[in-house]
Amino acid sequence: MDVFIFKTTIGQQGDVNVISRFFISEPYILDWNVDVEDVDNILRIESENLSPESIEQLVKKAGYDCLHLEY
Repeated sequence: MDVFIFKTTIGQQGDVNVISRFFISEPYILDWNVDVEDVDNILRIESENLSPESIEQLVKKAGYDCLHLEY
C-alpha cells in the first residue's frame, strides 16, 4: 500500500462531495480524506497500484488542481 499527500484546490465540503464521486469509481483508492481546514487543503490517499501522476490526473478530471508533496 502507498500513501500519497497532495496540496489541492479542494477547499470546501461541496468540493469534497464532488471529488468523492471520482474516487469512489477508482478501485485502487483504498482510503482518502481532504483537510479543508488546512491552508493547503491537503489530500491524503491510500492506494494500491496508482502513481501520484495518475491521482493528479483524476483530480484534474474532477476540475481541481493538486500537487504531489514528497515527505
